[in-house]
Amino acid sequence: MKVKIVIFIWCLFGLHFALFSQVTIREIKKNDTTVPKPVQYDSLKDYQFHDNLLDYKQYIGLELFLPPITNSKSNCLGSIEIINRYYTVLNIYTRIQIKQIFDDLHVSYSNNGKNDKMYSNTSEGQLICGIDNSDLYGGNYPDILFLIKDNITGDSIYFKPQKYTISPFILVPYFVKQKQLYDGKSVIAFNEKLPEYDWKYTFNDAATSKEIKITQNSKWICEVNLLKEEYRRFITDKSETKYTLKYILKDSLGKMIAINNLEHAQSNLSFILEDIFKEKEIEKKLKQNEIVEKRKNEENKRRNEERKEKENRKAECINKYGQRKGELIAEGKVRLGMTSEMCKTAWGECFYRNKTTIAEGIFEVWYYGWGESLHFENGILKRIEE
Repeated sequence: MKVKIVIFIWCLFGLHFALFSQVTIREIKKNDTTVPKPVQYDSLKDYQFHDNLLDYKQYIGLELFLPPITNSKSNCLGSIEIINRYYTVLNIYTRIQIKQIFDDLHVSYSNNGKNDKMYSNTSEGQLICGIDNSDLYGGNYPDILFLIKDNITGDSIYFKPQKYTISPFILVPYFVKQKQLYDGKSVIAFNEKLPEYDWKYTFNDAATSKEIKITQNSKWICEVNLLKEEYRRFITDKSETKYTLKYILKDSLGKMIAINNLEHAQSNLSFILEDIFKEKEIEKKLKQNEIVEKRKNEENKRRNEERKEKENRKAECINKYGQRKGELIAEGKVRLGMTSEMCKTAWGECFYRNKTTIAEGIFEVWYYGWGESLHFENGILKRIEE
């Protein structure tokens, strides 16, 4: 009898071990991906090249101006129906999206023996400007494509900018900002690295084409405007014109020059606002050690204030939202699961909000810039779109 009991207990133990040997352990990792705040456009900067293609999204919503041009290659942009008008950037597409756009509009490679096709009339009548055959042959699609809207007619145009410029278009916010800063203001020819007797800067007079020597600390009145330039293309030998933003400078003797950049007119030569120049002259009268000490104290004060401000913000966020989420929010980052209040503290106020109330709850979409949005369900962040 004892033997049977022992055998029975042993069988139960073996069955228990066999059952629990099938149990496995799995760990579910939480998604802690954070998304930085979208890049915002700065009107002090003209259009420029970006390594990160998503940074081009900052130009969405901005105005462009297409001045009168004559260009043997611009059958599209040279059309009388679309020049001398304002446009708004509706969207900016990257390469994968561009391929789909071309496929949808039935844009095709044209084997006409020339590689100078600047536009495509698609089967849907859509203009695509700045595109040549090299962009179409072999699937070599451009990296960036703008979709712009004529502010008068409402017609839309696809436009491929050059790598470092949006020419022949003018970026309106940048032009307006330059007007505000420099138009009608006095500027001074300045180079703090060279004494006056070493100056060898010369320009051609914009009106007479005569050579003008620029002297140290000479004063000029600045006009910011578009200036027509004529040139001949080396390959076609055809005369073409374009308009570019110029700073037209005139001195008290009537001499006049036109330059592309005030800060870098020539090597180490700048034209700075007279008020700034006067501030520099006052600084020169101070002893060098006083200047160094003053700047050092100001910099230390600024850094301390920034540090205190960051520490206070971090402490407030941690105190309100907890250690982990508080640190992220203080750094301007959001992640899934955060409340709408947390996201607003991290990213600030959105420029547009869409709210929908249904039986299941309240759904909201907050839009930041163009392309970035936060999606909430009953006040909780459920999706981040970039």
